[in-house]
Amino acid sequence: MCWPELSKRHPKFKVEGEGQEYADPREAAEAAIAICRAWRKAGEKHVKVAHGTTGGYTLPFESVTFTDLRAWADQIWEKLEKCPVCGGPLPDKRKCFRLWDTGDDTLFCSESCAEKESDYQAAENAKLNEICDNG
Repeated sequence: MCWPELSKRHPKFKVEGEGQEYADPREAAEAAIAICRAWRKAGEKHVKVAHGTTGGYTLPFESVTFTDLRAWADQIWEKLEKCPVCGGPLPDKRKCFRLWDTGDDTLFCSESCAEKESDYQAAENAKLNEICDNG
């Protein structure tokens, strides 16, 4: 949400999130709104927000209202695959984590979440073994 001609005339609004990447589209939308407001407060009244997929290129998008941007972000969020441990969005499948020792193909967002699941499964197996041994 940054126009090059504005970047040359004003400092970037890094505190508001400009130049960052977001896994959660809702966070991205809120950052875009904060950045837009900062640009407007800096005197650039024509700045607006827009959304879309660029495929890594720069493409123009039709501007939307803040309300429409938030609604779009909510829709995208609902469609994203989520980590079964923390509920956060899964990264690109090449960056996901798995429990290789279980043969389970479940994907996790981080090594930490995969370890938590592994620990949970180990504890559950220990409980089952104890029940079977005492049963």
